[in-house]
Amino acid sequence: MLTIGLTRIGTAYEKLNLLDSALYFQQEAHTAPIPGSRYAQAVILEGLGTIYNRLGNHSQALHYYQQAVQLAFSFGDILNGTRSQYQIAELYYNLNKLDSSFHYAQLSFVNAKKSARILTLLNASSLLSKLYKAEGSIDSAYHYQQIAMSVKDSLFSAEKFQQLQLLTLTEQQRLQQIEQRQKEIQQEQERYKNRISTYALLATLGVFLLLAIILCRNQKSKNCNLISVKLFRQLFVL
Repeated sequence: MLTIGLTRIGTAYEKLNLLDSALYFQQEAHTAPIPGSRYAQAVILEGLGTIYNRLGNHSQALHYYQQAVQLAFSFGDILNGTRSQYQIAELYYNLNKLDSSFHYAQLSFVNAKKSARILTLLNASSLLSKLYKAEGSIDSAYHYQQIAMSVKDSLFSAEKFQQLQLLTLTEQQRLQQIEQRQKEIQQEQERYKNRISTYALLATLGVFLLLAIILCRNQKSKNCNLISVKLFRQLFVL
């Protein structure tokens, strides 16, 4: 858990372009007293390679990338292994070592297809298209360009589908909230009407009692009940 946490912090700093901090946390993860799983170590090695590559230390970057590839494939982790292979291919391409770049791009492409790692497949096919174009193999360049375009379409179609699902869910939640709010408003209106009716009844009873008291004072006490009954009928029955 410690190594995973440290390498995630290092990756976050790398994405923020804070490379010194990124390198510090990745090195801490790599040299942690309790090493993580082999999967975690492969991720850390690739992370170190990426940081050194961005710092311009290409030999050190290549060293860590190759270690990541070796470790990942040693226990069947094709997902991380093929990603590191692509990183090596891209590094060699930027150094204009096209033969080495082609070798690792092909490996990455094949393994990405096996593991269905779509993003790496897109990157590897795009790089292979550029490499074939550089050597004048237009047909092969076009072939891999078509693959890249197809993968890109499927990748973004899946993203659009997920976005559509999210929008649909959000709209359903919004409609449910509106419906719930309408119910609450209706209930509040009913409660308000009931309160008004209760207040009106109490006010009417108060007026009735006040009138009864006034009339009783002006009449003999034996007629109070009769007066009260007559008044009640006038107020509530008629």
